[in-house]
Amino acid sequence: MNAQERNDISYEDVKSIKPIVKMLRLNDVQHAGQADNPVAAHKKINLFIIGTGNVGTAFIEQIFSQADYLTREYNIDFRIVALANTRHMLIKRSGIKHDEWKEELKSEGVSTDIDLFVQQMFSLNLPGSIFIDNTASEEISSIYRMILSGRISIVTCNKIAASSAYENYYELKRIAVEKGVHFRFESNVGAGLPIIQT
Repeated sequence: MNAQERNDISYEDVKSIKPIVKMLRLNDVQHAGQADNPVAAHKKINLFIIGTGNVGTAFIEQIFSQADYLTREYNIDFRIVALANTRHMLIKRSGIKHDEWKEELKSEGVSTDIDLFVQQMFSLNLPGSIFIDNTASEEISSIYRMILSGRISIVTCNKIAASSAYENYYELKRIAVEKGVHFRFESNVGAGLPIIQT
């Protein structure tokens, strides 16, 4: 696939957003200090995203391109609060804009420090926070317990945590239940083969 063909991909066809919408439809995101108000006009969801490669970029663009649809159909307002890759990270409480995110990450982002990223995520203490892992990094999957213990939901396509020892997977699910948050995983086998249905 050449660069032009990659640019012609319709992000609406990418299924990576499905676990998030499914999670939110099943149950409101629970967060310490968040009022339980099922009749609220919109759910405000704050995304902290790690990974801006091919999968991460497709996911980010899908969030932006489907923002109006998600608000209209599901009453969900998504805001990307933080982005990080192996080189830079950017955290903006007010949200990162669609047409500026790549340039902002390069020009305004600081050197990536995963511990600082997580610390800032906890410090902001935003209701409806979700940590999104679009990497294949063992280092990132190793901090899932800490994130779930801090009452922040996780949605990931990183296969490592979910395909490691069953005890590790079970512990992540147990912590999520105990803390009233979600641990959602969906991916595929093979190099970018499409998911037909799950």
